[in-house]
Amino acid sequence: MSRAFGPVLLLLLAGGLAACDPAAGPEEVVRNAMEDARAGRLDAFLDRFEPRSRDALGAFWALSDRYGYLGPDALPHMADLTVVETEADRDVATVTVRDGDRVGRLRLVRIGGEWKLDLLSQ
Repeated sequence: MSRAFGPVLLLLLAGGLAACDPAAGPEEVVRNAMEDARAGRLDAFLDRFEPRSRDALGAFWALSDRYGYLGPDALPHMADLTVVETEADRDVATVTVRDGDRVGRLRLVRIGGEWKLDLLSQ
C-alpha cells in the first residue's frame, strides 16, 4: 500500500466495528474499530460508526472497491493508528490518534448508550 493512503485514512477518520459492547468507552471503541479493520471485518468496522457516517463510509468503500481506489489490503492498514489521548464530556468524546508523524482527532457520540464514531458532525 502506498504511503499516500495514510493521509487519506487520517482525513476520513478525523473528518470529525461484530457486536457492540454497550459498556465500551470511546477509546475502547476506537481500538475495537482498529481490531475489526486489522481482521478485515468491514461490516463490524462500519458498525462502529453512527448511522450517517456508516452509510457515507460504506458508500465510499463500495465505490472504492468497484473502481479500485483502494486496494484489498486497505482495511487492515486502518489499524495502524495509535491512541494518544481521550477527552469525553457527556455524550461527545474526542480520541486523538497518531499515524506516524500525523495526528488527528476522532469524534465520537453516544447513541442509545453506545459510543459511535462520527465523521460528519463538527
